[in-house]
Amino acid sequence: PYYPVNDTQNRIKHRKYKKLCDKIDNFFIGGRLGDYSYYDMDMTISAALVKFEKIFKEFKWIYLR
Repeated sequence: PYYPVNDTQNRIKHRKYKKLCDKIDNFFIGGRLGDYSYYDMDMTISAALVKFEKIFKEFKWIYLR
């Protein structure tokens, strides 16, 4: 994959894809392409940890059985 061109047309496309993904249960997007952002390695790790916390909170009952 490559980095998307960060212009108005592509940001509109990204918002549409994100809205579609938000409608799917248990489907998460992330990473540079999923978040439509450039991340350095420290930002990548931080974003992954934040995403994990969000997913863990939503599915906590699975892990605590």
